Amino acid sequence: MEMKKMIPLFMDYCMSRQLRPKTMLSYEQANRLFALWLEESEGVKHVEEVKEMHVRRYIVELQTRGKYTFTSNIRSRDINHPDRRTDYSEKEKSP
Repeated sequence: MEMKKMIPLFMDYCMSRQLRPKTMLSYEQANRLFALWLEESEGVKHVEEVKEMHVRRYIVELQTRGKYTFTSNIRSRDINHPDRRTDYSEKEKSP
């Protein structure tokens, strides 16, 4: 199954667990960003293709480049100005 189709199912599960709305938004965003990274960086679109190495690479990527180098949409990036953060990679600042 495609990662993007699994996210709503996971969110339904979170809702059934009565998680707080802010927690659910955070989980949804984190999962969307991971799915986007998997597709763009690793060419992985389906849950069945995700391996431990992909998760480890993503964690390393977040640690080295900063967690704001991937955004789920341009509007979010423009509002949050990741380029102003000290943990934002220099190579991400250049056009």
